[in-house]
Amino acid sequence: MAMNNEIRSVAEFVLSFVFYKYKIIDKEPELELPAESKINDFISDLKNIVWVESHFAMAEWDQFLKNNCSRMTSSRKLYATYVIFACYLKNEENPIGFRCFLQILTTVASFAIYASQMGFSRSTDVSAEIIEAFYGKEIEKKINDQGGWKDFSEFVKHRPSLNTLEIFNDEDSIPRNPSKTAFELNVNFQRDYKINGHVLVDISEDTVENDLRTNCLVKTIKSLTQETTELITASKKPEEVQE
Repeated sequence: MAMNNEIRSVAEFVLSFVFYKYKIIDKEPELELPAESKINDFISDLKNIVWVESHFAMAEWDQFLKNNCSRMTSSRKLYATYVIFACYLKNEENPIGFRCFLQILTTVASFAIYASQMGFSRSTDVSAEIIEAFYGKEIEKKINDQGGWKDFSEFVKHRPSLNTLEIFNDEDSIPRNPSKTAFELNVNFQRDYKINGHVLVDISEDTVENDLRTNCLVKTIKSLTQETTELITASKKPEEVQE
């Protein structure tokens, strides 16, 4: 299996595991990889890290998500646009490849969880494609430069958030409201909270939807390109289609 396909499989598995933990889906996912795949060395720790850290990410992005939920869930393309814009903010904040990859996974997961809980599950089926595209464009070289998947495996083993896994697995101990979660964890995201100089609550629709990097990456996601083509075709008159 080629590495880009493995990344897609990892993204789908990790996201499905987090959805399962949030009770968005009923069945715990399974992942089958070739025995020689280096991803086998870290996938168990990775899914638990993303599950734990998704609580922090939900609190971190809470105001941004509330402000933009209706707009970003109005189409799959806009959903991908807002998620990828958020990923670029985290990418700028985290130059280290391993940490950046975790941040992208948890950011995408938190947006998908929020959208699903608000009743927009259709938007989230593009989440794994977003991770795959962003990984290929922005993260793959960083990870290779840092030592590849073998060293990433060691990195996740020592991630501090794993030490809090038991707390998060206790369903009664962590409230589902992001603000309450932040309070319980002594994490304080003020209204003027910034990521790489951007005050999240002040980011406008124009800023997100006119971001060049974001729009360029959105155009590479095949299912969105196909969907756009189908919509254009469907909107044409029969004689225009025949031409």
